[in-house]
Amino acid sequence: AFHDGEFELHYQPQIHLETGRPAGAEALLRWRHPERGLVMPAGFIDALAMSGIAAMVGWWILDRACRDAVTWPRIDGRPMSVSVNLFPSQFGHADFLHHVDAALRDSGLPPECLELELTETIALRDDGAAAATLQALRHRGVRVAYDDFGTGYASLSMLRHLAVDRVKIDRSFVSDVVDDRGDAAIVRSILMIARNFDMQVTAEGVESAPQADFLRKLGCDEVQGFYYAPALPLAQFGTWLSDYERHRARVVAIS
Repeated sequence: AFHDGEFELHYQPQIHLETGRPAGAEALLRWRHPERGLVMPAGFIDALAMSGIAAMVGWWILDRACRDAVTWPRIDGRPMSVSVNLFPSQFGHADFLHHVDAALRDSGLPPECLELELTETIALRDDGAAAATLQALRHRGVRVAYDDFGTGYASLSMLRHLAVDRVKIDRSFVSDVVDDRGDAAIVRSILMIARNFDMQVTAEGVESAPQADFLRKLGCDEVQGFYYAPALPLAQFGTWLSDYERHRARVVAIS
C-alpha cells in the first residue's frame, strides 16, 4: 500500500473553545484500498506500527503534513498548526531529530506550527533518551503533546519527567462527560493537573454542544471531534477552512 501510494492524510480541525477559532488540525492516516475503499486506522495501524516500514511511513506522514500545513490560510491573523502522531520506531530512531529538521526545512513550516504527539508506549523509556529528545524538540520550537492522557498507569509520573506542552484527553472520558460523574471527575482532575504544570489541554471525541459547553466551562483549551468536523481529505479541509473564513468575514462586517 505504501509503495503504491495508497496511504493518504486526512485532517481533523482542532477548535479553540473560548473563541471558536480553528487553531490547527491533527493529521490522521487513511488507506485508500483499491478494492475495500477507504480503510480506517483501526483496520491496519497496529500491524503497520509493528512492521519494518513503520518509521518510513512515519517520515512520509511528517513530511506530507508539514507541506500541507503551509498551504493553510491564517485564521483571524493566526497561523494554523498541524499535529502529527509518531510511531514508537520513529522516536527511538538515531536520525529522528534530523528527519524533523528536514521536514521543517523542506516545507518551510515554522517550528512553532508543528506539534508531535506521543503515546505512553513511546514515552516509557528509562534511559533518559526520551527526556533529552523532548528537550531538543522544544529548543527548536516544536511543541509536544501527550496523547490519550489518563488511559495509562504511568501518565502522572510522566508529567514529572517529560517536558510536554499539551495533554490530550482521551475520547473515552469525553463521550459521557456530561452524564457520568466519574468521567466528569477525571476530566476535571486532568485539567487541574495540566494547569499546575502550565500545559494546555485538548479534548478528543467531542460530538455534541453540551459536551463542548461543559468542557469550555471547565477551562479546556481546545477540542476536536465530529461536532465540529470529521477528519477531512486535504481539499475538503481547505473548503471547510474557507467556509469558516467567509462566516467570520460576515460576522465582522455585521458587527
